Amino acid sequence: MNNLARTIQCNAEDGDLDVTNSLGIVKMPQGYALMVDPFTRRFYAIKPDGFETDPHPDRWEIYRWARDYSRASATVHEAPL
Repeated sequence: MNNLARTIQCNAEDGDLDVTNSLGIVKMPQGYALMVDPFTRRFYAIKPDGFETDPHPDRWEIYRWARDYSRASATVHEAPL
């Protein structure tokens, strides 16, 4: 089990919900999960390495962060020509 799956499972056991597929036709970047704490109604993302973002009341803000972070990470990891 990878860090992302392990973190999702641990957080789900604590009562948080995996709502990665709740954005309609928009998808979270590959390897990122969108979670919500049902008690505080705050969303957060989990990165592929298991790191969790700070919670935010707007799921779209979390999506934009994950999208931008994913793009920035992709450009850093690309091999130079």
